Order: sequence, then structure tokens, then C-alpha cells
Amino acid sequence: MKYELIFTGTNEAQQNFFDSNIYILTAVPENKKELISIMKEITTQKYKNSWLSKISDEIDYESFSIRIDETVEMIQKIINKNENVVGVNCEMAEYLVSMIAMLTLEDRLKHQRVILPELIKDKKSGNPGFDFLTICADDNIVFGEAKYKNGSSHYIAALQQVEKFLALKKTNRDVTEIRSFLPEKSIINFREKSYKIAIGFSNISKDEQLIKKLSKHPSVNSILSKTSIKALFCVGVKLRGIGD
Repeated sequence: MKYELIFTGTNEAQQNFFDSNIYILTAVPENKKELISIMKEITTQKYKNSWLSKISDEIDYESFSIRIDETVEMIQKIINKNENVVGVNCEMAEYLVSMIAMLTLEDRLKHQRVILPELIKDKKSGNPGFDFLTICADDNIVFGEAKYKNGSSHYIAALQQVEKFLALKKTNRDVTEIRSFLPEKSIINFREKSYKIAIGFSNISKDEQLIKKLSKHPSVNSILSKTSIKALFCVGVKLRGIGD
């Protein structure tokens, strides 16, 4: 996987680009085998145990364990559908955008990945709320929304979904559901109205085009104008043209 940080709001050449911190990153997988490996990671017992080890309450442990197993079974079926065909379908690509966005933030900006929310929410799939979360170096929760559309740089849909979620206070609802897996310091920061936002999206744009497009979109400034939101991370993921 090739991860790149292509722009930050503190870049001296464009210091007036945004009033608040923004980071634009890209990720380009090497091949189909790498994508399958990323998906398989979340189906392993090791992945499950690494997160459940944080749960001390027996009832919560059992509940989360059941939810993880049910969703993992569904994800395994998605992997099976994609493993022996060319490319990946939309169902798998949507998960990959979330996973690769987290990996990119971990690799380039030293974020800490959090368990994929879909695994521990009530429904096997299609749960309302943010698609992924990370914890950044200053112990702020990063709420991430992922969008995929074949042959498209799908950042507009992701930005607009974030705006809707913020209006509905989905951050508060998601923290309630996933707080057992979050560091205490990050919860304290959230309580004191300090957190960050990320979007992951399918990307076909060149770096310069992506920076220019994001700079002109009103949703970016709308999100960053909120005092609680300390930064916005935008991760473009190239999945188009990935073969075997």
C-alpha cells in the first residue's frame, strides 16, 4: 500500500487555504491480494480477542462477542464472493474504504485504530452512524464517514453525510455505543467538546485536482467552522483498476 500525505492546512505556501486544520491524504493499494488481506484481518479471532480483552463486564463481553461473530460471518461471505473474481464489488469496496482510511491515518499521522463500529452495533450491516473511528496523537476521537462509488471521487457525498450526522448529534450516539473500546482521555476530551472528523472516499483525481476540489467545497468550511471540531482528515482511496 502506498500512503501519502499530500496537503496540510499549515503548509506555508497555502497558509490561508483554511482557517482550521485540514489534512488531505491518499492511499493506493498494490493489488487485489492486499485488499483481500485487509478484509480478512477483521474476520480473525486475534482481531476479535484484541478488542474484547478491553471489556471486563461479562454481560457486555457476551453481547459484543455475539454481534462481532454475526457481522464477521457476513463479511466472510463478502470476501468469498470477491476472492476468485477480477476486482472487487461495491459491497466489499465500502468496507475497504473505511479500513484503508484508518490504515492511512495510522501510517501517516500515527493515529490509533478503533474497532470497526459495524462489528459491535446491533445490526449485522447498515447501522446508522459513522463508519470508522480512530484516536489521534492528542487523544481526540476522530469520527470517520466512508463513501464509495465506482469511477468517482466520492468526497462530496461523504462531506454531506458528515454534515447530516453532526446536525443529528450522531457523535454523541456513537460514543455511547463504542465508549468501552475508547481510551478514557479521549472520552474526557469529547466531553469537553473536542474531537475531529475524517472522511474516506473512492478517489480517481490527481493530487492537485483533489486539493483544489476540496478547497472550494462549502461543506469543508461548514464542518471546520464548528468550535468542537479541531481538524478534518480527508483520505482518498484508489480502488479503480485493481485486478488480481
